[in-house]
Order: sequence, then C-alpha cells, then structure tokens
Amino acid sequence: MPLPLPLPLPLPLPLPLPLPLQLQLPLPLPPAASGALRLCQGVIVAEDVNQRRAEYWDRQAGRYDREMNFWDRHLFGDSRPWACSRAAGEVLEVAVGTGRNLSFYPDGVRLTGVDWSPAMLGIARERAASLGRDADLRHGDA
Repeated sequence: MPLPLPLPLPLPLPLPLPLPLQLQLPLPLPPAASGALRLCQGVIVAEDVNQRRAEYWDRQAGRYDREMNFWDRHLFGDSRPWACSRAAGEVLEVAVGTGRNLSFYPDGVRLTGVDWSPAMLGIARERAASLGRDADLRHGDA
C-alpha cells in the first residue's frame, strides 16, 4: 500500500535530534590557509582568485563585444537600453566590462563602473571617450 504524501511529521519534533541530524552551531571555522582570506564563516578565498579572474577577462576583452553581439541579438534583445534608460542620479555598474551599456544611460547619470579586468576597462574608457560620456571607470572588486 503506498504511503500518503507528504508524510505526516510528529510535531513538535523531539529534541535533541538524533545524530547525525544534530549540528553544532555555530560551525567551527577551519584554519585559513597561508595566503588566504576568510570572508565569512566557512568561506575562505585564496588571494589570487581575483587575479585569476582578471587574467581570464583580460584574455576575453578583445573578442567580448563580438561575442556579446550574438547574445544581445538572440537572447537579451532590448534589455540593455530598457534597463539603462531607467537609471537616474548616481549609478554603480558592477562588472562594467567593455562599457557596452554606456550609450544607453540617460544624460545626467553620474556613472561609476567597476571591473576586474584592466583590458576590459581600457576598452570601456575608449568607448566613453568616443561617446563623450564622463564615466569614472575603476579597476576593482565589488
């Protein structure tokens, strides 16, 4: 005979829960490895992670716009102009990349863009200059 779903649970649940269901909270933190950064409980990131990300996107920078043209046509459609046209005041664009959105921001927007990749930011700066758009484009992580 099949069991009815969902199975009824006895309430209140008996405490303490039998092992292995019972966890010690807060969980003990593992020691940080040499050259690592502890972000929060249980999350340790090696210092070179952002460097590796920057190197990856630096390698992509030359072809990024060409590849994104495909996705803009076939997937994103008019989402860039639609989203950017609603911006006002001070705007922070995280992962600004090559600055593909720069032309879609309305006049009067004070744009700060952040990206891991110096090569992508170089393209974004050239784009901003050719559009006559004042943008504060910074290398960094957010």
